[in-house]
Amino acid sequence: MKKTLLVTFLCETRKFDAKYLKFLLFALILCYSPLFYTNAQTGCPVAPSTKAISNFQFKEEKCPTFTEIECNEVENIGTESFSGCTSLKSVSMPNAITISNGAFYECHNLENVSFPNVKS
Repeated sequence: MKKTLLVTFLCETRKFDAKYLKFLLFALILCYSPLFYTNAQTGCPVAPSTKAISNFQFKEEKCPTFTEIECNEVENIGTESFSGCTSLKSVSMPNAITISNGAFYECHNLENVSFPNVKS
């Protein structure tokens, strides 16, 4: 009988063949390693060398429980990349050059922002 595992990661559940578990774990660590660069409340949800945050990357259910985000290397912030991140209170991205539409839409608790290099 073939054993399958249900694996939930970042609010997504999928079935996997049990014999591939160690490969699955390795792939998750590689693909989602940016999550290990932070603690639960502050930090940058992407790897330190990341220059761009993709469209919809942390929208709503994918949003980490950050209250503060500080990403020193990010230059481009995609469309609705943090949309609906209601726990977010402070964002600092000193090297950001562009912020796309709705990047912080419905971030109702956002109080402090710092994007000194963004040109309107």
